[in-house]
Amino acid sequence: MASTFPPLNVERPTSRADNVCLSCRRKKKKCDKALPKCLQCQKLHIQCIYEEDADTMPMLEEFRQLRKRLKTFEGLLIPGTSKISNLTPLDASISSTERTSRLGSTDDCADFVSRLEAVATTLDVGDEVYQLLQSHPGEIYGASHCYFDNIHKWMPIMSRKLFYRRLTEFSKTKRPDFAILLLCILLSIHYPTSSTAQEPLYRAVRSIYWYLNATVDASLEMIQAGILLSCYEYGFGMHKECYKTIGLCVRMGHWMDLHNEEPPSEIPQSSDEWTEAAEKCNIWWALIIRDRSTLLPEATLTKPFAHYQQSMPKHLPFEAVDLDASFTGVGEDGVARDKRALGGFGYQAEAWRLFDRTISYRQRLATASESDFLGDDKFKLDAELQDLMRTLVDLNKGAKCGFCEPSAVVLVSLLLLHTRHPYVTAEALSKGEVGRFPTHCTVASSLAVQTIVRMIVDISRTINNHYFDVNVLSFPPSYSHVVYRATLELISFHGDMDNTEWATALETLREATWNYGRRWQAAAKNLQSVDSILTSMLSAPSTFNSFQPMQNDPCLVALLTNS
Repeated sequence: MASTFPPLNVERPTSRADNVCLSCRRKKKKCDKALPKCLQCQKLHIQCIYEEDADTMPMLEEFRQLRKRLKTFEGLLIPGTSKISNLTPLDASISSTERTSRLGSTDDCADFVSRLEAVATTLDVGDEVYQLLQSHPGEIYGASHCYFDNIHKWMPIMSRKLFYRRLTEFSKTKRPDFAILLLCILLSIHYPTSSTAQEPLYRAVRSIYWYLNATVDASLEMIQAGILLSCYEYGFGMHKECYKTIGLCVRMGHWMDLHNEEPPSEIPQSSDEWTEAAEKCNIWWALIIRDRSTLLPEATLTKPFAHYQQSMPKHLPFEAVDLDASFTGVGEDGVARDKRALGGFGYQAEAWRLFDRTISYRQRLATASESDFLGDDKFKLDAELQDLMRTLVDLNKGAKCGFCEPSAVVLVSLLLLHTRHPYVTAEALSKGEVGRFPTHCTVASSLAVQTIVRMIVDISRTINNHYFDVNVLSFPPSYSHVVYRATLELISFHGDMDNTEWATALETLREATWNYGRRWQAAAKNLQSVDSILTSMLSAPSTFNSFQPMQNDPCLVALLTNS
């Protein structure tokens, strides 16, 4: 897809109208009266209407035109119902003629992503997104609703009330930092269209994000956008890019003193002051969580944290229902439900605290001598992880993916705690260079890893059986890594397990990886890595060999094909 458009080159026909067009007349612009469309209307890509006598046009005709336009925009108030791809903006006066010439003609073959690429190194992204909001308001609200119904539930980094208020203000301010936040929301609900290739929308959004970071001040919107961007990069297997993005966001958070933000107390939950403070607390926790999750893959596991373990908050984050009090029926007195009952995001924080301790244990194990005994630390940590896992299972009560993200963190921590040293990697398996279990607990660790793998196989089987019963968009990305790690561990046990059980478990994990790959591209890449190992060991797998993309939300499709 081309990154820029050719310069606007309009041939002026020799025929001319007798009067100026209605658009130029209302805007008091100079009209060249060209037929069939004047130059001004071509630049703005709007309908050019000539009347036989525009200067003496009856008042009734004026009302007829306004009524027709109002009817068009009323239809847009319902998300996903827009039938028109080229609507007249409410404010059709584009920022400058220079910008128009740079963007070129916005004809029917020009899509939104190409226009984003054209403004990637400018501050005009606010104007571009504003034009999108004016032409497709229903789709913008529909995509935002899709985000809050799915991503927001397991990563609540913004209040709906504050978001929609800022969205209303954006029509006046056209702030580029809020514009990039809107773009990252669209990106976060975008399914991959292939198993490996980068999406054009991602390339455009990432370019804009890094340019804005070099030109505008740090803000909550920039951090929220960066969190969503890094989560997308993690879920799509772009580990280096994710590591850079979250590192930048953590520094912005420190600059804005988010690490010193305390949970609001003695403030009514219905107040904006409470919501703003709670939102900041959750943003900081999200930075920590995304920073930690960045280090799960093999490529980054040995890299340092952007946020040090010693400064992890003592307080727990708020849940989505806490931030969205006006959307979830909190009482009129503003009292919080259940006095901060712990939910999915709070349990994520608990799980990542244990993950930090697991990483510390692995680091001490790497430098310990054979005479050093770390068994007591290991068994204590194992007990705490198992306790948290039991709690999550009890809370889930049969719900599909109710606590997916915290349970994924617990499972990967258990694998890291008990696995061989060095831990199993795809490269080591392909070369047959699998490490050993620590000498002081070889049997116990081997049995523990096999038990954890069986648990993940059972979870994967549940995912496969109910894959079409849930909205795949709501899947958090961490489970794709958990399934991948379990698959590597399972392959390492080839020959130590019953062949039928081993083959059945392997196929279950591959199917879950294939299913996850339709939401998060990292899983599709993991499947290719696993199949490469299996091909070298046994033979090429005959199932789940082709990628099948999911259908994006209709609102998102309408926005990305907008011209």
